[in-house]
Amino acid sequence: MEIRDALPEEAASACEVIRRSISDLCGADHLNDPLILGRWLANETPAIVAFWISRPGNSVLVAVENGTILAVGIEQAKADWKAGRFDTVPGDAEAFIPLHDEDMVVSYP
Repeated sequence: MEIRDALPEEAASACEVIRRSISDLCGADHLNDPLILGRWLANETPAIVAFWISRPGNSVLVAVENGTILAVGIEQAKADWKAGRFDTVPGDAEAFIPLHDEDMVVSYP
């Protein structure tokens, strides 16, 4: 396995890993409620991931094996979320999911 900086052309694949991680591994946060999950995933798009990858000063890392992205780490996204730099998704205020204060490592096989 190789851990390296993400490439702009990997945004869609990286986004899919992020979305699957949220859907499959964050059930305690979204309670498997389709409305909450849908609102959370609304901001997880290839275009947003491409922005994070291409933004100067960001550190977007991917773990890659045999050409497949297995995990994604985006520290700047956490800072952007806390600073309110994302567009608000309709209904997001009612379904707001706070970030954990401690760092977490999430991977998807």
